This record gives sequence, structure tokens and C-alpha cells, in this order.
Amino acid sequence: MLLFPDRSNHQIGISPLDCIETGEPVEERDIRYRPLDPCHMEYMTSMGVRSSIVVPIVIESPLAKDSNLPLIVESPLAKESKLPSLKPNQHLWGLLISHHSEPRNVTEEELNFIQAVVDQVSVAIAQSILLEQVRAQAKQEANVNQVTTLLYSRTVAQLQEALEKTVELFQGSGGRLYLPINGTNQTTDLYTCGEQPDHISGNDRNIEENLLWQNFLHSAEIATNRDSENNTNEKPWSVAWMRAVYTLSSVPQESITDLNIWAIADIYQEPLFRTLAISFQATKIRGILIVPICFGYEVVGCLSIFRNDTNHEVLWAGEHDPDKRQLAPRQSFEAWKQIKKGNAQSWADSDIRLAQSLSERFATAIKQDKLYKQIQILNASLEKQVQIRTMELHYSTMIANQQRALARILAKLQQALDIDSFFCTATEEVRQLLAVDRVGIYQFDSDWGGGFINRLESLSPEWAHILAASRTILDLSGNKSKV
Repeated sequence: MLLFPDRSNHQIGISPLDCIETGEPVEERDIRYRPLDPCHMEYMTSMGVRSSIVVPIVIESPLAKDSNLPLIVESPLAKESKLPSLKPNQHLWGLLISHHSEPRNVTEEELNFIQAVVDQVSVAIAQSILLEQVRAQAKQEANVNQVTTLLYSRTVAQLQEALEKTVELFQGSGGRLYLPINGTNQTTDLYTCGEQPDHISGNDRNIEENLLWQNFLHSAEIATNRDSENNTNEKPWSVAWMRAVYTLSSVPQESITDLNIWAIADIYQEPLFRTLAISFQATKIRGILIVPICFGYEVVGCLSIFRNDTNHEVLWAGEHDPDKRQLAPRQSFEAWKQIKKGNAQSWADSDIRLAQSLSERFATAIKQDKLYKQIQILNASLEKQVQIRTMELHYSTMIANQQRALARILAKLQQALDIDSFFCTATEEVRQLLAVDRVGIYQFDSDWGGGFINRLESLSPEWAHILAASRTILDLSGNKSKV
């Protein structure tokens, strides 16, 4: 479609390139005029424009069924700029505008030339967007691989390092990795980095233990049980379900496989988050991304990323006045800078996709880490049981040996014919049983004195040599007191 503003006649000509009914290119130009808007007329007059031509720049994105290339992601402005004459895979990217200070008639050849230039510009822009998306996808895969390396490079997952790297990838101000133990909230593992909110007011519980937060995390499990019982497509406690209930609107039909990530750009503007926003008042945190970590339908944890508010610098073509009562054509397009403070950062679609990819890696790593710790505990328990069994076996063997030795001693004692043979047999057997060097008999007198009976003691061969040598030395010195 071409536009031909005619300021002298206060009209603007419109020439469609394709037939509205069939969508086929038209062979002959059919220029139709409509009145020129007074604001547009005043704008052109202030710019000194006497003639002008406007050509739309339309971008075509490949359809998923017809191409393996990634789809061009449209911006919200592009979605609003959809025109009835555009195809489903087209959107208005911009305009090519040519102004002239004098009245001028544009020839057919010039129109064809301008249209050819615009077509080439459209192709170049589309290719540039696709290249940018491919590079963004490659960068995202590289970022995911960095976190994956931290999670799987060692036997025990480096969850703290992986959390810090994840917060860095999202350019966040802080983050938390919440891991409930055995599905309960009594004992949990909590990894944190950066700026953190306070505990839930009134107690020492973590913010993840709030009832709303817990219901949201387990919405997939709740939906699974509900579908098996009621055969419905509702997903209780999902973000869409909670907002529908809050606004008293119809509950949407969702699949349990739908993406379940809660992206909040401004926690103070999210009505569902009002009870938890109190915990963030002492911080600069403004946005939060809540990512349930699920292994199948089992919730194994929760990843939270925080963002602070930011200041944005906007360059306007001319001084910008947000008051619509002052709306008028600008007299100058000189750059005018505006600084917006305290702006909440929105979570982009690429952030959501990155969070989904990372949650899958975290889920597998956390599950493997739990299994590894369970195996370690089981191995430690088995080793302890083996030690106990070994000690019991050793004790039983020792008791059995003692009983056999006692039976042997009793048998030999019964064969002794006199008291000396009885005691000599007893001391010898006891020394061998206890594996000691010397066993003797001490006899008390009537006044509770007494001494060892040397003829009844039992000595090991080594001890006998040592004792004999010491007695020889004492005899030679004549020091009987030492003996």
C-alpha cells in the first residue's frame, strides 16, 4: 500500500498494491483520496513539506509448518499494528517516508523503484531478526551449558555455585533455591545469594512456606489427582486459575503439561502477591520469577530470581509532554532526554524459556543428588551393621575359645595327682589362654602378709631369660635388698 499526502488539496491518496478481495497484486494503480487529518497537515506545514510519499515496510515471518527457521517474535507494538490487509504471517514493521519541499508528481517508475527498495529492506530486516534470534538461542544454550556443568561435573551437585550463575544469567539482584525434604516443610535445604527478603512476618518461616506459594508449587500434582478423579481440564492454583478466581471470571481450561512459571514484574502491583509483598519492603526487590522444579509430577524444589527496579533513559525526538491535553505537532525534533526512575523490569519471553530449561536441569541434578545422599546413608548404615556383626562374631568366637580352654583346663586339673601339679597346670593354662608372659600364685599368711610361690608360677620363654639375667646381676652385686 502506498500513501500520497497532497497538502495543497488537503487530501491523502491511498493505493493498495494487492487486491483486497483476492490478495493478488493489482496491475493498475487505483489511487483513492480521503481528507487529510488537520494534525497531519499542521505537522507537514511546520516541517516545510509540500509533497510526500509513504511506503509501509512489512515483515514476513516463516510459518512453523513451512520452515525449520525460528519464528520471528513480534513485539506488542507489532501485534497492535496488525492491518486487515496483511496476511497472518505479516506485520507492519515501519514506514519509508520521502518528503519534498516543493510540489512533485511521482511517476510510475519511481513508485516501482521505491517499492523494490522497500521489498529489499523488508527482506534484510527479516534476515537480521532471524540472525539475532539464532544468536540469542545459541547464547541461551551456552548459558544453560554453563549451569549444567556446575550441576553434573562432580558427584555432588554444586547447587550454590549453580544458583549464583543462574542469578548472573538473569541479571538479577538475588536468588533462592528451596528444597523441601521428603515433601515436608519441617526440614529444608535453602540456598541463597544476593539480596534476600525477610521471613514471613510473625514467625521464622521462609517465604516459600506460605500457603499460596505452596499451593502454586504443587499445582501440577493437584491437577493430576483432580484429573484422575473428575476428568476435568482445570489446573487449580496455577497462575491463570488464581487470577480467574480473584477476578470472579471463568476458570480457563489448562493442561497439566502447560508451562507453570510465575513471572511478576512488580510485586507491589500483583494483587495475588499482596500478603507476601510485606517481606520485600525492606529491600529494593521489585520483580520476582518463581520457577517450580519438578521431576515428572513430583515437586523437588523451587527456584526464585529477584530483580531490583531500574532507571531508564529515553531519548525523544523533540520534547515529550505526557499530558494529552497538550497534544500538538512538534515544532522541533531535537533530541530530548527523559529519565524514568523506579521502573519495574518485565520478564521477557526469552527469560521464561531460559528458566524452563534451567528448571529441567536443576530437577534432574537435585533428584540425582538426593539419590546419591540416600545411597551414602545406606552404605554408612551397612558399614555400621557389618562392624557390629563383626564385633559380635569376634565376641562369640572369644567366648567359645574361653569355654573350650576352660574345659581343657578342667580336664587337666582332674588328672593332677598333687597340689603342686594342680597349681602348675592351672598357671600354665591360664598364661596360655590370656597370652601373657607370667602367671603366679600368691599365698597369704595368718597376718595377711604373704608372697609368691615361685615353684608354682608359669613363665613365657622370653620372660624366663629376662628374669634369669636380672637375678644373676643381683647375685653378683650382693645387693640382696633389691632382690
